[in-house]
Amino acid sequence: MKGLGTSHKLFDSVNEVLKVPEDKYKLILRISHILGASCNLALDDLDIGSEQSRGYAATPAIFGVPQTINTAGYLFVVAMEALAELQALHPSTDLNTIFVQEIKLVHRGQALENHWQNTMTCPTEEECIDVMNKKTAAFFRLFIRLMQACATQNQNLDFVPLSNTLGVFFQIWRDLKDLESGGMTDISEGKFTFPIRHAIAFNPKNPLLQYCLAQRSAAPPVIEKVMNYLRTESKSIEYSQETLKILQAQIQAELRTLGGSAGIESLVDEMLNSLAQ
Repeated sequence: MKGLGTSHKLFDSVNEVLKVPEDKYKLILRISHILGASCNLALDDLDIGSEQSRGYAATPAIFGVPQTINTAGYLFVVAMEALAELQALHPSTDLNTIFVQEIKLVHRGQALENHWQNTMTCPTEEECIDVMNKKTAAFFRLFIRLMQACATQNQNLDFVPLSNTLGVFFQIWRDLKDLESGGMTDISEGKFTFPIRHAIAFNPKNPLLQYCLAQRSAAPPVIEKVMNYLRTESKSIEYSQETLKILQAQIQAELRTLGGSAGIESLVDEMLNSLAQ
């Protein structure tokens, strides 16, 4: 299940409640695709500074840093162009302010993540979740707030709290899926993900994970040691899965206040069931 497809399933489920006109909804999805699948991924590759990204050659490794920066900047302008089209169709709400508010948070979250990686500083769980709210959840909030602004039904419903919880849920789920894949790209990119952070905090004197993050190494012997530690010693995978179940219950409670959404509940169930037990 790819991240972008999962996001669009979420937006489709929300749209069942809000009934955004088709022309406006297509523009919102277009902005989501440009920012999420293209511009943001290219910038992530630059931030990571790795030869590999998500199991493939990183964008700068193929096209170089200057071309990657130029392309990401161009795509951002294209997204702004689509936003201007949406604003023209819906002049009654200042959509630019919504866009700026959330994109600023994305960059602040990325700055914190970069700081942790560059200084090898392990964040607290609260700091980790705060960055999830600034990055993953901010993208969800951006597009769902645009949908709320353009809604033809249930305009009084506030999807922001649900967006925040879903953002944290999606990010922890993605962290676990990266570990399950065997490639451990997050470790090779030096990221303090939710399960990795928990494992380091479990025993700060154990140098294994800090060493792997510092070296950005995901060699097969290292992967085996890390996975064994996460499963049997720190039990960080189990802890992360239990956290997802708590978040699932929170999502269900928030959905009840919004009148329910079978589509979102089904999507969350599908994501949980896709994880190895």
